[in-house]
Amino acid sequence: MPDWEYSVKKKFTKVITINSDSEDNCDDNNEDNKDNKENTLNFNELEYRERDLALKEWEIALRERKAKIRIMEFRRRISG
Repeated sequence: MPDWEYSVKKKFTKVITINSDSEDNCDDNNEDNKDNKENTLNFNELEYRERDLALKEWEIALRERKAKIRIMEFRRRISG
């Protein structure tokens, strides 16, 4: 029998070793994923608050402008 036929007929076995640390790594990965999700949620919440505050600042500036216009119109009526 030629060598190549013999090598084809060989059965190969695969040895897989599992470290006991790998389970701990899975738990760490799950904790990291939870931390990442919490950080993402916190970041999204902070972005929302930042936009909300910017909108409130814009509304306050608009009210101040309207108040200045009313004061100017009132002064015109009094002096005019």
